[in-house]
Amino acid sequence: MMRKPVLLGALALLASLVPAFAGTVYIPVTSSKTLGTATYNTRLWVSNPGAVTRSFSVLFLPAGTDGTQRAGLTPQSFTLAAGGSLLLTNLAPAGTSGLLEITGAPQVLTTARLDGLDTLRSVGASAYVPAITSKNLVARNDTADLLSLDRGATGPVTHLAIVNLGQTATACTVRATRLNGTAVGGPATVSVPPVSERRFDDAFATLGVTEIADARLAVTCDQSFFAFAEVLGSTAPSAVVITPTFSLDSALAPPGTTPPPTTGTVTVERAGVFFVPVANASDLDVPLPLAPGKAYRKATIDFDMTTATFSPVFDSIVGFLRPGTSRDDRTLYFGFNIRGSRGRTFIDLGVPVLEPAIKASYKWLQKTQYHIKIVYDVQAKVMSLQAIQNGQVVHTAAGGIYNLDLSDQGTGVILKFGLPGVADFAYYPPLGWTFANLKAQVEPL
Repeated sequence: MMRKPVLLGALALLASLVPAFAGTVYIPVTSSKTLGTATYNTRLWVSNPGAVTRSFSVLFLPAGTDGTQRAGLTPQSFTLAAGGSLLLTNLAPAGTSGLLEITGAPQVLTTARLDGLDTLRSVGASAYVPAITSKNLVARNDTADLLSLDRGATGPVTHLAIVNLGQTATACTVRATRLNGTAVGGPATVSVPPVSERRFDDAFATLGVTEIADARLAVTCDQSFFAFAEVLGSTAPSAVVITPTFSLDSALAPPGTTPPPTTGTVTVERAGVFFVPVANASDLDVPLPLAPGKAYRKATIDFDMTTATFSPVFDSIVGFLRPGTSRDDRTLYFGFNIRGSRGRTFIDLGVPVLEPAIKASYKWLQKTQYHIKIVYDVQAKVMSLQAIQNGQVVHTAAGGIYNLDLSDQGTGVILKFGLPGVADFAYYPPLGWTFANLKAQVEPL
């Protein structure tokens, strides 16, 4: 039977608080779960820095359950006095984990901590746990990399958690890698229920590994998701919570060096392999964060592409577009397709009815690597595509363009690699192809 959260009083929370969240956030929680001689509990702080009373509610969603089915679940409501804070414990039934759904005024602040207790119930280690919001979800088909993970014969152990806040179940792929880059077994495919956390306690033991240090877990899902890991001690309390890593994509620069351009050019990079289309996960949207309403003059898109088996008709490689609410009101700047069986390049220029296209002949090869460079130049009203091997241009296709309003009008601008399925009985996702080392630059007028 679940105990009600215990109010321990008003506290002055200082640097531990995270910024205010509007609406609803989700926080992973654990209640009195034992690991060897250690016990782990989550504590939640909630604070109201404002001058008026605020309210919020909490609802526990057990791990591995469908969070859209809520019969018999009742949120608990709380009131926060102006300037006051609450500390809540007993957030879930003893021995369980899951998500705490917190809904309240946008001015309310919250943070949570995972404590490791020794046999005397004294706190021996602590780690702050993530608050999951719309701002830090990982995009569908993107990868959450979790680094510096360990397992020892006598501890610590690594627990993996994948969170799906969508309204339907999501399919995820998990890959484990040692410090030297070698794989730990093959990719594992798992399903995560809607509005739920699925946990894989002692994840490396599940893979048959008793000892490993500084390992990496990479998680990819077919819906937006979040992933994190807990590295916990078993012979004595120790706690580290690992969240998805950041890349070195930054506009900062050390003293004495030249910082990246700040002229308004938008640059998006995906180092290494960023997309391998497979059945049921065969498209990837890469947003280009253009300034809304601002006009841009040229887009330059570079990436490596390794072909696989050609499809029966066209393989749809990448589209450059401004999405709409339907196919008819989107703006397709171009769609790059290959008809490998006939040695053809076909670039759709996105004008309905007239259907202009750039067409060129080239004997594309299966299971072959190419570097692709595409330039879409609004001022010159032309675009070009080059296929490059060993530094030499082996194929060029170029022509005039028709969609000259290169801007974000409120729906974003994206690169779409692949397709979610077969379109018009002729355009297929490039299943099994490999895409790597993307760099896209969009220059303003």
